[in-house]
Amino acid sequence: MHVESNTIAETTTDNIKDLAGLRVLVAEDNNVNMLVLRNFLKKWNVTPDEATNGAEALAKFSNHEYDVILLDIEMPVLDGYTAIKEIRKMDAEIPVVAFTAAFYDDMQNDLLARGFSDHLHKPFKPNDLYTKLSRYKSADINGNPGCR
Repeated sequence: MHVESNTIAETTTDNIKDLAGLRVLVAEDNNVNMLVLRNFLKKWNVTPDEATNGAEALAKFSNHEYDVILLDIEMPVLDGYTAIKEIRKMDAEIPVVAFTAAFYDDMQNDLLARGFSDHLHKPFKPNDLYTKLSRYKSADINGNPGCR
């Protein structure tokens, strides 16, 4: 069963630094979740490219370069599990973070086996999102492979 919570865990983002230049694709079908994500990303000077389903995400991914993708698992038209398979056919290295309210046994290993690089649970802590994204910003700055 897919249960979505629109509550953000309390945390401080006062010491968060700028992530300007990080190219992020967010695939999320819930308008409230997208709004919350967009607000935090904009606070960090990131303007995300947005998709409301997996098919839209694939179309955007095939036409643009990104440093990281936040991909909801349960979306209409094309779910995150199917989208990650197609993404991996185009790029085996792009970091893709499963953005999900789902929780199940051995989830981390299952998501890694399906091609995800990491995951972030909803509701998310802004500091956790920032930490994950800043890792990919650092990789991009250092010219590490994996950033299209």
